[in-house]
Amino acid sequence: MRNAAGARAGRSRSPKNPSWAVREGAWKLLGNPQDTSVKAPIAKEDQLFLVNPAEDVGETKNVAREHPEVVKRLQKLHEEWVEEVQEQ
Repeated sequence: MRNAAGARAGRSRSPKNPSWAVREGAWKLLGNPQDTSVKAPIAKEDQLFLVNPAEDVGETKNVAREHPEVVKRLQKLHEEWVEEVQEQ
């Protein structure tokens, strides 16, 4: 689903998996990510996991600390999307 800014947002449909993701441009922010591949163990501090898939195809390096402004912007887009869906 795209919001007014053209960003894509989504949430897992499974109530057991509260994971969500937002993509905008080169960035992808994952909330409550889960590593099903066991290639990149996710630490507790990785609850917001920011990647640039063009630079990290495997999406294994969390660059959230290096780009807090991107995290904040994408997190806001996710929150707006959640509000929009709840209003429907």
